[in-house]
Amino acid sequence: MKFALTTLISLISIGALANPLPFYFPGDKKALDSNRCESAKEFIATFDFIRQNPELVDNQEKAIQISSQVAEGCTGSAKRFIGVANSLKQLQVPVTEVLTFSLELSRKDDATAETFVKALKKNIAEDGFHLPMSRGLKIAESLSLNFQSSAEQALRDFDKVADLCIQKNEFKMNLEECAELSKRVALLGKTDAVPAGESFVRSYRYLQNSAGLTAQDSVKLAEKLLAMDPAAFENFRTSYEFAVSEKGLKSNRPQALELAQRMADLTVKRPSSTH
Repeated sequence: MKFALTTLISLISIGALANPLPFYFPGDKKALDSNRCESAKEFIATFDFIRQNPELVDNQEKAIQISSQVAEGCTGSAKRFIGVANSLKQLQVPVTEVLTFSLELSRKDDATAETFVKALKKNIAEDGFHLPMSRGLKIAESLSLNFQSSAEQALRDFDKVADLCIQKNEFKMNLEECAELSKRVALLGKTDAVPAGESFVRSYRYLQNSAGLTAQDSVKLAEKLLAMDPAAFENFRTSYEFAVSEKGLKSNRPQALELAQRMADLTVKRPSSTH
């Protein structure tokens, strides 16, 4: 594929594109009004990259269209597009998906783009979850493009559970099931003040070691507590220990578990009811 060089392209040198770009690109240090964009620079950088990678797009009209869409992401969008595209190509993602996700992520922030690529790699790598590409892409998308809170925190929460699955099989389930568990835990995160991954792991280990539940039951209850709130485990633990203690209620385990879950469910303040 050959693209005609436009006058605009000949006027601006894109020297940075001559060298491989790292995935993560810090924001430009140049002072620029946050409401103004270097749209021409973003368009040209994207167009030049596509021109150098003809397997992505086979005609100039389409290349111009994609470059224009990338430029809508304002300053830094071309770097995200190029970084994501190069990373996905290395992971052998099909060309159609490379273009789709690189374009979408170019108009997000660096953290969202980084989360997508890192989550995808862990999901499809042989030393990771080794999932089919389509499944890996869906999980990566849910943690980044479709996640409404911090993508960085979502990745940390995902990794917290995933690493225990992959390295230790701590949750006693197959890798495909554990990939889904890791995703669900990450998506239940609300703030980094109480990380969802850390809360889930603490709950799981407590339920196994102190409450005597099986691995399967511990996973279910730990996820239930996390869905209440990442801070709910502390209320659960305190209530459970009071319920079973000699100085407390002297309850049996089923009774203590029931009380502890009721108290955990009250972690988030509820609206006052009027009668």
